[in-house]
Amino acid sequence: MNPDRFCTLQCIIGCGCKKGYVKRSDTDGRCIKPEQCENANSL
Repeated sequence: MNPDRFCTLQCIIGCGCKKGYVKRSDTDGRCIKPEQCENANSL
């Protein structure tokens, strides 16, 4: 994890998720596979 990276609740790689996972964009912030992201077409 990069301590200088600003973490949001958007679907992005990193920010505390295991390698290959992204943060969900809803309020729970769970880590999911990018293809499960509601914005998968924009990745």
